[in-house]
Amino acid sequence: QWFAILAIINPWVLYLLTEPIVETTYLFFILLTFYFLLNRSNYCYLFAAIATMVRYEATALILAAFIMDLIYRKTKKQRILAFAYSVLAAAPFGIWMLGTILTWGSEGSHYLNVFFAKDYAKGFTESVEDRIGIVKHMNLLWQVAFYPLLMPYLDAGRDAADTLWKLSKLFAAAGFFFGALYGLFKKNWNILALLLFFVPYFIVHARYPYPLTRFHAPIFWIALLLCLFGFQSIWNLLNKNSRIPRPIVLLLQGIILIIACIWLVGLLPALPKLKPVSVTSASVPYVAMAVIFILLAVRTYIYKFKDPLHQFAVLAVLCLVVVSNQFGLAQLLGNGQREQ
Repeated sequence: QWFAILAIINPWVLYLLTEPIVETTYLFFILLTFYFLLNRSNYCYLFAAIATMVRYEATALILAAFIMDLIYRKTKKQRILAFAYSVLAAAPFGIWMLGTILTWGSEGSHYLNVFFAKDYAKGFTESVEDRIGIVKHMNLLWQVAFYPLLMPYLDAGRDAADTLWKLSKLFAAAGFFFGALYGLFKKNWNILALLLFFVPYFIVHARYPYPLTRFHAPIFWIALLLCLFGFQSIWNLLNKNSRIPRPIVLLLQGIILIIACIWLVGLLPALPKLKPVSVTSASVPYVAMAVIFILLAVRTYIYKFKDPLHQFAVLAVLCLVVVSNQFGLAQLLGNGQREQ
């Protein structure tokens, strides 16, 4: 639930609710598809088919569902049925593409022209190579998924802020790639399902000569989830069979708690200053922190946690991230009005 809260209040998620474009609808059907896919329900094909009617690259969801069925369905009948479901799910996309091909001309701004028309790039003021690329889109993805998570002090210099961003990118990349590779190594098929959609989506947009940050809003949660899984896996490997002495674990938790609290105290005074920038979103951090407090209290009561230092460290880090998130949210959302 901590991950869900952070994803829900992500600045780009809330900002796109104010824009009449497809990303919010697209994200909804992606999440719905994965919900049924990871719960091994055939309804995942239905929602994947609907997602392809929002954006072409959602066909990767159908591929992910089919491959997961090949892994989990053991009988020949079940696999044939999975293939039939995938064909039916791809039918709306196939009809759409057939209509596109029959009516497509070499002129115009259709997506296919962007990828295949030779003269399309003449309309750009810079070369196509400067508008595409893996590294460029990794940076755009970082801006959506990781940039809002930790903000520097208000009086931090430019050099300190740049250092923080560089470390953020380094840790984000390390966590993501370790999580992805380790998940595949351990045959965690849920990780495979996420990657079967994430990788084709990312590559297509890395080749698309319109480097818009919002294009990564539908997949930022996958990057963030894999990064968190990566660091969780690293910790589990280091502390396998509780090999790290208990005092050292408590010391690390205490250090994290102190650093998070000091950082949080340094950022809290900025919240009132951000309110005039975005009155619409001013209540978001307070509501989010209240929800975190309530959930943590309920979890502690139900599961009888006996490690208060760990719980306080988690609480401090989550509150720090929520407050940091408000900086990007206020700047991006503004007053929430787009027609003035």
